[in-house]
Order: sequence, then structure tokens, then C-alpha cells
Amino acid sequence: MKKGFIQSLWLRSLAIAICAIGGLVTSVNAQFYTRTTCNDSYVQAYGQAGTTYLGQGDDVLFTLNLPFTFSFYCQDYTNVRVGTNGFIAFPSTSTRGLGNTTLPTTLTGACIYPYWDDLDINSGTTANAGVYYRTDGSAPNRVFTIEWYNAGHYADVANQVITFQVKLYETSGLIKFQYLDVFFGGTQATLDQGRSATSGMEGPVAAPRDFNLIGFNTAYLNNGACYLYTPPPPACPGFSVRDITVGMATGTCEAIVDLYEAVSPRGCQVEFTPPGPVFTGGTHTVTAKNGCVTLAFRVTVADVEPPVIIGCPKAVIINLGPGECEGSWDAPPLMAMDNCSGQMFTGTKITSPGCQLGANNFLTAGGLYIGLMFNIQNTGTQLMGVTGLSFMPHNGVGNLYRIYTTTA
Repeated sequence: MKKGFIQSLWLRSLAIAICAIGGLVTSVNAQFYTRTTCNDSYVQAYGQAGTTYLGQGDDVLFTLNLPFTFSFYCQDYTNVRVGTNGFIAFPSTSTRGLGNTTLPTTLTGACIYPYWDDLDINSGTTANAGVYYRTDGSAPNRVFTIEWYNAGHYADVANQVITFQVKLYETSGLIKFQYLDVFFGGTQATLDQGRSATSGMEGPVAAPRDFNLIGFNTAYLNNGACYLYTPPPPACPGFSVRDITVGMATGTCEAIVDLYEAVSPRGCQVEFTPPGPVFTGGTHTVTAKNGCVTLAFRVTVADVEPPVIIGCPKAVIINLGPGECEGSWDAPPLMAMDNCSGQMFTGTKITSPGCQLGANNFLTAGGLYIGLMFNIQNTGTQLMGVTGLSFMPHNGVGNLYRIYTTTA
């Protein structure tokens, strides 16, 4: 868009008009844990010395103290709530019902779902059915196992059961799902392999919520299946960020930004939100997550491309009569065009290529031609508008004063 003006040469008003070019910033919710498959053999907890019986039942919840502090989604826990319906909720005040859904849910608290379903664990119909737990190894490398052994599906049918477990690893924060038997069989064969279950896990924040889904209400599991969840490495020592400022790409209202320019030390692996690399003009707040440390910094995309002044008159001559030291002239419409709507020009100088020195002239009484030039300076911090340009040859030898007034 272009805007014209006509005023006296002594006080010529110029408004910077705008031609906008839009941009788009998107955000991606990256998964905090990395899930891989594993080939570890299933080691049954039930029947081993040192294994403890936790309980059984239909829709029953147990509060269980952990043998070590466990970090889950960057929060430390010392106890959990274990449900007979195949989940481990963090903290121990959180819970889940019998009706599984896909992930993420809107329920409170983080949760691990090895096999979230309407399970019914009853030793009256299947011998030794129950939830068991045990600790192996020594600090700081202990492994805590919770096992759902001979778990039936509601309404429990004798010997139509499944067995699975979750392992929590001290220090490393690893989480492992293992499945010994995922076939109910018999009259409940339509429920086999997770056909009415949810497997995966989700973080504690309701929205946006990090989650990792293995499967939901489909036949996604097999006997011997093993999944390992790995948290990101710890934050880099001395991890820090700084604000950065970049200029817009020529002819656009946006910039491609290397966000790692804000990160120290170099080489740290960081998850950025929004991830960039394209940012529109203005100031944006970006979060940088390294391990369990999240820091914020600002990205400022500055408009450093000068507005273009169009339509400068050429070879204007004003003859000053005897005794005159000032003259005026009504200029034709000039136009100023900026490519970015609403963005402040942050450069230090604008020199219009259409209004160079010598293009316009005063002819003084002494016969001296004096060139005029638009040389607009912005020393403020907001959108610049030129409100005054005065050209005043004030004596017989034709000295020229250039006076500029700018406002935001």
C-alpha cells in the first residue's frame, strides 16, 4: 500500500504506509520419552523369593510406596497409586476408572498404562491371581517391578487371564513394559491382545499433554512383547539462554532463525516451543527444554529494510529574487512504502534511492544550485513516521539546512 502527500517544502509531512506480508509460526508437541521395542525375556515376579503380594479385586486401588525416588516427566515421586485395572498413577492421590480411553486423557495426574482395561483379578476363580511387586539390585541401580498376575477381564472367568508387568529403573528413569500372556481366550477371546485396552503413558499437564500411545482397542500386543521408555539425558551443565535479535529477510516480513544461537553451551540438544525456524516480525517468547530444565528467551525479528520513497521530483529550481533568502514550493504527491504492516523500522538510516543529492535543487540569488536529499533517521524504538522536512537556504551563498522531525 502506498500513501501520498502534498505540502510546502518547508514542512512536508510523510506517513510511512504499509504493505504487509504474512507469516506462520507453528508449534509441535514433541514426545518427552523415546519408546523402543526390546527383546528381554519375561521374568515372572510371582513365585520369586522377595516378591510381595499387593492385592486383588475389581476396580480396586492401592497406594504403594516406592523403594526409591522416581522421576517421571521431570517430577519426583515416592509413592504411586496402582489399580487392578492395569495402570500406575502419579501421585498416589490420582486415579483412573475402569473405562479406558485413548491418549491423551483429560484426567488429573501423570499415568503409566501397561494394560488399562476393565480387569477383574480374583484368586477365587484363578489361583494366585493378584498384583505383586518386588525390588531387585542395589542402590543406585535398583529395579522396581509391579506385576498383574493372572488378571481376568470383567466378569472374571476362571483361567481366562493375562499377565504383564512394569519395571521402574532407579537413576536412569527407564520404564519397561513386558507381557507374558495377552490372550484371555475362551469366551473372552474378542478381548485378546489389547482389543479393549489402552497401553502407553502420559504426562501430568492437562493441555498440551505429552503422551506416548502404544495402542488403543486394537490387537496391538503379542505374548513376549517388550517396550522400553527412555527419558532424555540430563540437562547440560551450565545450560542457559539469551535473547536474540535478527533482521527480516529482504522483501519479507519474517526471518529464518537458528534458535541454537540463543543456547549455551553449544551442542546441547534442546526442544524449542515454538520450534521455528520461521518467525514473523516482532518479539516472540520461546521456551527451550533441555532434559528437565525449561528456560524462556525472546526472539525479536526486526524490520531493517528501509521504506521506499517514490515519486521524488527532479530538477526543481526555485529562483530567489534580490534580497530574498527563502523560498517555498508545493511538491507533487510523494509516496512511501514499507513492506511490513505494523512493524517498527529498527534501522538507523533511510536514504531513498529516488531522492539522491543533486536530484532537486534550489537556485540561490548567487546562482548556486544546492542539492536536496531525503536522509531519514530513526533513533526511537517504535514505528517511525516522518512528520517534517524543512529545507532552508538561509544566506546568499546558498547554505542548506536539513531539518527532520520524526514521531512514533
